[in-house]
This record gives sequence, structure tokens and C-alpha cells, in this order.
Amino acid sequence: MRKGSRFVIVGNGIAGISAAYAIRRINKEAEISIVSEEPHPTYSACMLPHYLSGDISRERVFVREFPDYLRERVRLIASEKAIHLDMERKRVSLETEAIDFDKLIVATGSIPAIPDIRGTGKKGVFTFKSLRDADGVCRWRGCTAVVIGSGLIGVEVALGLKRKGYRVFLMEYLD
Repeated sequence: MRKGSRFVIVGNGIAGISAAYAIRRINKEAEISIVSEEPHPTYSACMLPHYLSGDISRERVFVREFPDYLRERVRLIASEKAIHLDMERKRVSLETEAIDFDKLIVATGSIPAIPDIRGTGKKGVFTFKSLRDADGVCRWRGCTAVVIGSGLIGVEVALGLKRKGYRVFLMEYLD
């Protein structure tokens, strides 16, 4: 790894920030940029159900703060979306700029699977993957919830909603 290598990390979750900090430990001179669609510093998605239930405050989901990036000399490009990768030129295009890289890490995580059920686009239907999703569910005022998905996240969301006083139905889409 060259001392002045340019790293671009697409994704500011735990994987992305961990990669940036690991690079910094090994290479003090590297240029490191993290591209994130979200406007905030890294947070723990595992803590979102606890925020939803009211067990912790919104502030406690964050594992990094903006000054942490500056201290580690990591450029956070927040509220930006990577829209094109040119692997030949080693360039990632964002909505407002293009960044050249020597090494690229894509750490964007997964996308929630939304079942093909009529009505999933209506008001009051949420996914639960990001802080924005959790904020939306927290703002919603209701008394009954149907949670589709009995994996770890679905169960934790159902329990969080139950603690908030909702009547909760947990359904599994798969066999």
C-alpha cells in the first residue's frame, strides 16, 4: 500500500468507518474519503430498536461524532449519493462531484426486502434499516402495528413497539 494512497469508502456504517480507521492505523498519509447518503455520523443500526422503544435517546445510537472524522483526517462526504463507478479511470461520481481513488471499498449494507403486498406504498408503512426509518416510526402515532419479518430486526422492532404500548402482530413472509 503506497503511503499517499487515495481511498474512497462508499458507506458510513460500522463496516465503512471500521475500514477507514483500520486504513488510518496502517497508513498515516492516506487520503480517506467516506461517501454517505445519510447526513449524520456513524450510528449503530443494532441500537435502533432500543431508540424506537424509548430505552435510549436518539443521541445514544451514534458511535462517532463529526469531530472524530476530522481528528482521524477522514473526509466525510455526507448527504451525497454515489451514482456511478468508473473502474477504468478509478473514479466515483457523486451527485455534485467526482472523486478519484486508488482503492475503493463498497460498504453499503443491505436493502430491506419489501414483500409484494398491495398497500406497501401507503402512509404508515415503514422499513426499519436506517436512522431515518427509525425516526419515521418514532414520529408515527398509532396503536396497532403489523411487523413483517421474524428475523432479529423484526422481533426487536415488535418488542420495541410493544414496550411503547402498541398492539403488535408479528408475521413471517417466508415459509
